[in-house]
Amino acid sequence: MMRSHEGYWDPQTSTVDWCESNYTVTRYCAEAINASTNLLFLYLGLKGIAKYRHDPILLISYIGYLTVGIGSFLFHATLKYSMQLLDELPMIWTASILLYASLSRSVAYPARFSTGITVATVGITVFYLYFAIPEILFISFGALLVAVLIVNLLKKTSESPDKKIVSKMKWIGIPMLAFGFACWMVDRHFCETLQAWREAVGQPWATLLELHGWWHLAMGNCCHYAILWVDDMEDIPLA
Repeated sequence: MMRSHEGYWDPQTSTVDWCESNYTVTRYCAEAINASTNLLFLYLGLKGIAKYRHDPILLISYIGYLTVGIGSFLFHATLKYSMQLLDELPMIWTASILLYASLSRSVAYPARFSTGITVATVGITVFYLYFAIPEILFISFGALLVAVLIVNLLKKTSESPDKKIVSKMKWIGIPMLAFGFACWMVDRHFCETLQAWREAVGQPWATLLELHGWWHLAMGNCCHYAILWVDDMEDIPLA
């Protein structure tokens, strides 16, 4: 992407560079908007850990969620490959944990199911490390999240102990998921058009066209609600 001057973290080693122009705010942060929007993950992750630290599934899920936020902040700030992996791989692992929590009490053989989820997650990880194609991670993460949503929508939501979180997930979380994935796709594949629009409208309005930042905000909210939803529906069987 375009840049204003040499960056402190140069050279870039990440396999992907998003549409935000690099080092335009400060030479110490490659993508300032993409980095700063991860503060939502840090806030909700720490809040979740503090509030639900005695519940194993919620605690593990929020640790994964927080790790994604920290990794993503460092990745967008530095554009280093090691930080990219700290962002991307925990996304797959945390989504896999949520899928396991959603189904573990509904399957006939929980141990086999656990093994299957683990093998699949390791397989996705190895495949991504070998090919290093962002779309592999995008599709895998999306498929896991959609699976989590479908499984929990198939459960008897009328038996939910917390109708409020079910409503929030349906009317906020799921639309956020769709909006976030749309932002990811446009930012990834229509960057030149986005940059032309930013130049045309100028600041501060151009900031609103940093769509990868919107992806962070959308997924931060969606995954926060998803963690609470999975916990709420964990003991309810499939309808």
